Amino acid sequence: MAFVRAALLAAVLLLLAGLTATAGSAPASESAGASCPGGLTVELGDSELRVRAIRTNGMSCRSGKRLIRRFFDEADSDPGCRSEAEKPPPTPGCSVGRFQCWRGVAKYCARRGHDVSWRDGSDTAPPESGQAPGLIPSVSKIRPDGIGKVKIGMTVKQARDAAGVHMERSRVGDCVYLDSGPPGTGQGPTLRFHEGRLRRVHVARKDFATKRGVEVGDRVREVRRKYSGLRRDIDLGGGYTLIWKRGKGRLMFTIGGGKVLAIAGGPVPWVLQQECV
Repeated sequence: MAFVRAALLAAVLLLLAGLTATAGSAPASESAGASCPGGLTVELGDSELRVRAIRTNGMSCRSGKRLIRRFFDEADSDPGCRSEAEKPPPTPGCSVGRFQCWRGVAKYCARRGHDVSWRDGSDTAPPESGQAPGLIPSVSKIRPDGIGKVKIGMTVKQARDAAGVHMERSRVGDCVYLDSGPPGTGQGPTLRFHEGRLRRVHVARKDFATKRGVEVGDRVREVRRKYSGLRRDIDLGGGYTLIWKRGKGRLMFTIGGGKVLAIAGGPVPWVLQQECV
C-alpha cells in the first residue's frame, strides 16, 4: 500500500507540474520569432501612423510592439532621435534602451540576436518581404556563403538589394567592391566581386559575428573552442590566419596579438586572396 500511495503521489505531482508549465507558457502569437497579429497606432509630429506587418526575431510580439511604441514616443519628442533614425546604417540610428532603431527605407530596431521590423504609413512601396534589411549590425551573420541575406554568387545589383543599406562602390583592377562600413576605414562589411559575381565578404569590426558567435576582438581561444579542424597559415606581414573549411567555402580568421582582427568568408580560390588578382 505504501508503494501504491507513493506512485499515486508522484503521478499527481507530475500532472500539476505539467499544468503549471502550460499555464505559464506564452500563446503562439507572443512567441519569439513571430509574424505578429494586429498593429499599432502611433503619433509622429502632426501625423497619426498605422504600424503594421510587425515581425520579431528573438523576442515576443508583445515586447516588439512595446519597443516600437517606445521608439515612436522618443522620435516624437526628440528631433535628434528622429533625424538619426532616418539615416541608413552604418549610422548608429536612434538609441532606445539597448536597441538601435532606424526608420528609413526599412524600419526596424535591433541589438545582438533581437530585432523587430515593421511597415507604417510613410511607406511608398512595401518591402518585398516586409522584413528588415539583410545587413544589420548585431543581427547579420558572416558565413562561408555570404553575410546576412547577401549570398555568394550574387550580382552587384542583387547584393545591393539584399543588403538594403547604403553601400559605397569602388573598383580596384578587375574587381568591384561594395562597402557599408564607416567611410575610409576598411572595416566593412566589404563585398568583393570577381567578373560580376560576389566571391568574398570581409569584416574588420565588431557587431558582425559568425553563426557560432565569433566576432572581431574575440580571443583566439574562442575561435579554437568553437571551430575544430582549423588550418593555420602564417601571414607575411606578421600574425597568422586560421582557416575553417566547409565544402568549397571557407571562414578565415585573421589573428594578431592573440585576438581576431578580421573575418572573411567565401569560396576558394577567391576567399584566400587578400587582394584582387
